[in-house]
Amino acid sequence: MSAASNRAKADKGPDLWRPPLRSYWCTYSRAWTDIKHLYGL
Repeated sequence: MSAASNRAKADKGPDLWRPPLRSYWCTYSRAWTDIKHLYGL
């Protein structure tokens, strides 16, 4: 992920931000959910 893309994302979840590469949307959503579950958020 580029620095500009990371800044655009900030702390937004998959409902508010999606990676530029459409084929990565599902992977990003799953990773987001896994991390939230791991930390009990």
